[in-house]
Amino acid sequence: TGRGLSVEFIPADAETDSGIDALAASVLVGGAVDILVNNVGGPANPEGAMRGFIATPTLDWTDTYYKCVVGAVRLINLLAPAMKEKGWGRIINISSAGGLEPAADVPPEYAAAKAAMNTMTMSLSRALAKSGVTVNAVSPGPVLTEGFQGWIDGLSEERGWGTDPVVKEARFLQEILSLTVSRLGRPEDICRQSPGGFHQWQQFSRRWWPEPRSDLTIPLSELLIITGVPHEPAHSRCRAKHRQTRRL
Repeated sequence: TGRGLSVEFIPADAETDSGIDALAASVLVGGAVDILVNNVGGPANPEGAMRGFIATPTLDWTDTYYKCVVGAVRLINLLAPAMKEKGWGRIINISSAGGLEPAADVPPEYAAAKAAMNTMTMSLSRALAKSGVTVNAVSPGPVLTEGFQGWIDGLSEERGWGTDPVVKEARFLQEILSLTVSRLGRPEDICRQSPGGFHQWQQFSRRWWPEPRSDLTIPLSELLIITGVPHEPAHSRCRAKHRQTRRL
């Protein structure tokens, strides 16, 4: 990259035990991970996101819980011991404002899973207290990711909003989801907010910091970001050559 970092992508299935185990084994070959960002999320069945509480089948609840919570827990259990052994590590769980104040249009199984991620984060922070490993959650509001844009595009087609992305976003905020700000969040907004970026920018996210942060400079020898794209989960591992402050 332009900041002296080399990036390695490791495809893995983050919604199965075997996929997560294989991912952990791959990254641990290079030594302990310093920073783990758990960013896999979303309802297990995005196509049924607007069905409502009663119409959501039980299987969607269990699958979404695994996707948003159990998978992260499994990976943490595999990677945190090495962090603890060396006395330094950062675990950042990307949650959602829906886990704090679920709106009527937020899939109920997703909101419940994110609430569980918040309490899991607090429990883990206490379990790792005084070990040198801190645990935090970032709870964004609606963020215009590729998947979110797909939802807006579908609504636009149904409601005749046209093709202009600016108009579609404005109509979405007028008719579907009212915010106190005039636009949806962007991924870079959340990156600024993550522990490690430390920009005090709070319009689109709330932070859960059960443990106080004491350092602003992070030695990024191993940064593992667990993220997902539709139908093809992707994972990246970054190695930094120098000690530096890095926005996650």
